[in-house]
Amino acid sequence: MELIDKRQDVCFGPFQLSRTRRILRRGTDRVPLSPTEFDVLLVLIAKNETGAGTDELIEKVWHQRSVDVNTVYQTVRRLRKKLGADETGEYYISRGNAGYLLAAAITYGPSVPEANGRSGHSLLENRSLGDTAVSEPPASEPLSDTGKKAASLWRLRHLLMASTLLVGGFVLTFIFIRLPSQRESLPVITQLTRDGRAKAEPLIFDGGSIWFTEFIQGAREIVSVRATGGEPEIHRLPFESPSILGTSPDGSSLRLASSAGRDEKLWLWPFGGDNLQLLPAGTSSLAVDSPDGETSASIDGSILVFSRKGKVVNRIVTPTGSHIINPRWSPNGSSISFALAPLQIDLETLMVAKPSSSSAQPIAQKALVGEDQLVGSWTKDTKYYIFPAGSRDLHDLWAIPNPEGSQHPDRLSPRRLTNGPMNWASPVAGNTADQIYAIGEVRRGELASVKEDRPNWDQYWDGLAAYELDFSRDGKRVAYVHYPDHRLWIAAADGSHRVQLAGVNFEAHQPHWSPDGERIAFMGRLDNKWRVVVADAETDRWEQLVPNGPDQGVPTWTGEGDLVYGDFPDGDAHRIMKLHVFDSRTHKVSVLARSEGLWTARCSPDGKYLAALRQDSTGLLISRWGSSDWLQVLASTNLDDLNWSADSKRLLVLRSRHLLTTLDFSGDHVRDIADVATFPYASEQWFGLAPDGSVLGLRGVTSREVYSVRWQP
Repeated sequence: MELIDKRQDVCFGPFQLSRTRRILRRGTDRVPLSPTEFDVLLVLIAKNETGAGTDELIEKVWHQRSVDVNTVYQTVRRLRKKLGADETGEYYISRGNAGYLLAAAITYGPSVPEANGRSGHSLLENRSLGDTAVSEPPASEPLSDTGKKAASLWRLRHLLMASTLLVGGFVLTFIFIRLPSQRESLPVITQLTRDGRAKAEPLIFDGGSIWFTEFIQGAREIVSVRATGGEPEIHRLPFESPSILGTSPDGSSLRLASSAGRDEKLWLWPFGGDNLQLLPAGTSSLAVDSPDGETSASIDGSILVFSRKGKVVNRIVTPTGSHIINPRWSPNGSSISFALAPLQIDLETLMVAKPSSSSAQPIAQKALVGEDQLVGSWTKDTKYYIFPAGSRDLHDLWAIPNPEGSQHPDRLSPRRLTNGPMNWASPVAGNTADQIYAIGEVRRGELASVKEDRPNWDQYWDGLAAYELDFSRDGKRVAYVHYPDHRLWIAAADGSHRVQLAGVNFEAHQPHWSPDGERIAFMGRLDNKWRVVVADAETDRWEQLVPNGPDQGVPTWTGEGDLVYGDFPDGDAHRIMKLHVFDSRTHKVSVLARSEGLWTARCSPDGKYLAALRQDSTGLLISRWGSSDWLQVLASTNLDDLNWSADSKRLLVLRSRHLLTTLDFSGDHVRDIADVATFPYASEQWFGLAPDGSVLGLRGVTSREVYSVRWQP
């Protein structure tokens, strides 16, 4: 029902809402709402019997302004979170076919007056600092003991408010007057190359030009560009596929490697000169010399070895199962930095050590800069270390003071120089402390599709950066993973009305709808572990089904609403993987009968069949659900990307790394429908099926260029 009298207060559950004062309270406590959230709540109250759809909210709250569906969703989500749930655990705001609904009985009453000395309410009614009307006890009447106590509390409250404002003023004065040098300015970023060719790390700066490798017509070449910009120069060398290792100790030459089969040769080449020098056989590409040429650091498995004149002087042992990447000396040779990566996890941690150290120390805390940190470069004056850090797919540039000479190196605060959307790599110092050169990568993925009778891939939807799509069994909705941030989204089956499940604020993969279309099961990365997670599509609430134990693989729903998931590969060739069943009624996990040696299963949409791969990816097997018998239907190599068609009659699989193959169970035949050997992958590979039977894929669109970054140390 619509509100007739705006002077009436509205009560629902434990809440009381005043339209005249635009205040919502839970009991005596005020619930802070933004103006937009308050307006949304008013509409939901007015439409409490029928619910309010997204279009109606846009009309009545945003007044037909250009607002996307996600803005509406996020506003309602924040409001739902602030209202919370009732004693049964049900949210006060629910979502149904008609839209959003306020799920509570609503009553109306006269507006309660502002609290004052004669009312039945306390003078210290819970107001925010934004409220302007404050009633003082009337001076014309003698105060009771209660009134005197309330008046004293009132004066104390305002004294505290005044003190807070005074202290705040001193703090702001100190920040803006006493510390002007601490205010950070944005870096000036200038693009130096624009050739669109793929560029490989590392960058090397010789004082006037930046050197790197590019892939030109399928071959790797050495290329340079002036620090002031201009046309890149290609340098043809008398051997194929050169790669840059670094520089000579005095910085006058490039250290290069060439390989023909297993025969690797190392070279020194003066920048752009003619005197190409072949280094003696046995010279290690894993050894780097200090700037003075006195000390050499080499990699021996997980050990960093320091030598002088051929004699080992120190060893720094890193954790077993890790490998050392790209050791680099500081310009003065006092320390060396390198990246440390566990063998089974594609994440790196930056470390720093002195040649005399007994151990290496992290350069920056992962909690501050991100879980993946790449090797960087010291500034010319060695006061700062510049490095890329962030997630596996998106790195910003960071600067951290040199820990040498600091009494508390673990307390040094890194400073972010960039903040997306570009992915940065291989920073190198320029001639001055404020100058950096780096590779900036603009990476995006787009959803593409191809039909069997058409040779070309076309954009699907509008080329949205989405992959790992799963359509609900009623064909109305789709869940997908956004690229490259790996966040979980849902949308209508045609790609419209896209909404992020904001409560799932961690990396997600391989979502699958439950048979009733209300929940989504997926792989979630939590505390560096892969876990089977189930999220409610309406409320964002999620839970881990089995929070302990080893990593868990892709979950798939059975027709009864149970979940099947496999073990996650851990690199142990002797481990026998198997499939597990989570019973949604008893919450118990059991091993699926005769599933030893199988992984990554998919249930057919009709719930009748279960498909799985052998753990060495050489065979595709099918089992009727409820039976323990398995039938191998395809033998190949490198099988991957299992996807059932919507009618459960076809199964798509990628085999031999490049052939998309369908198995048609209605006609009992196998057919290769597309060769993806030249498909432009993004950093993630995925193929699937659309409801119309066309093949979907995540197509990568990437450009890497060299940039100048000037910052303020």
